[in-house]
Amino acid sequence: MNKYILFITVFLVVELCSSQPVTLYINSSVTDYVLPCGATLENACPDIVNALASTQSSDVLLSLGNTTLTGQNNTNIQLVNRTVTIQGNKDSYATINLAGQGAFFIIQDSEQLYGNTSLTLQYLNIANGTGYVLPQLNGTFGGVVFLNTSYYYAFNTILLDSVVGFNNQATTGGILYIQSNGSPTNVTVTNSDFNNNNATNASIIFGQYILMTVSNTKITRNNAFDGLMNFVAAYVQLDRVLIDSNNASVSLLNFNSTRYVGIQALTLTNNLLDFVNKTIQSGFVKCFQSDLSFGGSSNLTDNFGASVIYYRSIGKTLTINNSVIESNSGSLLGGAISQRYGSLVVNNSSISRNTAGQAGGAIYLISATSATITNSTMDENALGVVINGTSRVAGFGSALYLSDTTNVIINGVVFDKNTDNAYGGPIFCSGSNVTMNDIKTSSDELVYCNQSVLDTKCTYHGNFGEEICPEKKSKLKPGVIAGIVIGSIIGLLIIVLFIYILKKRHHNRSKYLRYN
Repeated sequence: MNKYILFITVFLVVELCSSQPVTLYINSSVTDYVLPCGATLENACPDIVNALASTQSSDVLLSLGNTTLTGQNNTNIQLVNRTVTIQGNKDSYATINLAGQGAFFIIQDSEQLYGNTSLTLQYLNIANGTGYVLPQLNGTFGGVVFLNTSYYYAFNTILLDSVVGFNNQATTGGILYIQSNGSPTNVTVTNSDFNNNNATNASIIFGQYILMTVSNTKITRNNAFDGLMNFVAAYVQLDRVLIDSNNASVSLLNFNSTRYVGIQALTLTNNLLDFVNKTIQSGFVKCFQSDLSFGGSSNLTDNFGASVIYYRSIGKTLTINNSVIESNSGSLLGGAISQRYGSLVVNNSSISRNTAGQAGGAIYLISATSATITNSTMDENALGVVINGTSRVAGFGSALYLSDTTNVIINGVVFDKNTDNAYGGPIFCSGSNVTMNDIKTSSDELVYCNQSVLDTKCTYHGNFGEEICPEKKSKLKPGVIAGIVIGSIIGLLIIVLFIYILKKRHHNRSKYLRYN
């Protein structure tokens, strides 16, 4: 028994030792080196290609210190069935200058087949990547890392920890292009900073069928036509991410048929969407056929050019919990949220001081399955925004536009100082069933119903009041009621006087005829 235990112990120790990475040193200033290089600082390898060629180990840690690497042997590196960590100095990052010569690392099926690949980039400045060229697609992909695999037995992991990525560009994926059509690739980005990167599509990350986590990361001053981060059929978690002062045309965060999207403590502020055609499906956060959840004190404020959230998903739910969506403008429909289909849940949140051009100063909701807004504030929202120098005419629902939404529950919500306009009060309702309780409002007329089409009934009930329209008109303001009463009395007096005059004339005429 003792021999057996000793054998197992020795086996585990051997396995543990064999699993430790081989550490090699890289210093670009070293010119007098001997291959294989990297085992010591004195015989450090001059570049990454020579370092990887100096060992047969499948697990390698390349220690860069604070050196700067550039040139052919530090770009477009094919990574095959290996675990590689590229690590700079924690206090003084190493720099990878890709110098417009392509991507940093390339992982693809033609090289990998059924293998496992893991890439970790840590304590690095990475700049001037231009991506992997795919002539058949007429573009470049992955300014820093390109991965494209489709085998179900190829398991890949990408980790960016404490990376500063700037001045990188590609047609798609200015930093990362990750497309897994087999086993999903696990991608983690943490403690990083991405600024001044550019792409037509996804200036930071494009990911398809991946497990994506982004945490404690800053994304600032980047440019794209559609998206900083675009995800297709992915699982996505964003936690403590700052998205500030970025420019795009259609969206910043784009989720399409994602399996799960959870967003915690997101700060989305001072961003611009500048696409001329404001009627297209655009939003700072654009989501199709996906459940989408905001929480953890997310703040989405001071953005201009579109709805903060554009949501279009059948059978899915948009959830806003313990969050703030304030002072956003530039959208035609829904200054904060524009939603078609699916369900909406808003709880313990503030959606205030938002502006839209035509409908739904805060929220534009149409053909949704249900909506629940509880314990929240919807103050000082408005209609009639100026877009591209043109003043838009105020429309419907300065706070909330509801159309063809079967079940709406509004409970414990404050509607205060929302800008009334020519077409009614804070809530516009058409073809919907609304239950309202414990409402606080400064408006004389809270709900304005569509009275132009008889088959678009709106019913609302609860302790705020009960109404069915358009059969029954909305409550009139006291001044209007007084005016109607006074006008009716005056009109009645005029009619009585007119009848008296007619009778008097008739009596005189009859008297005259009898006399003659």
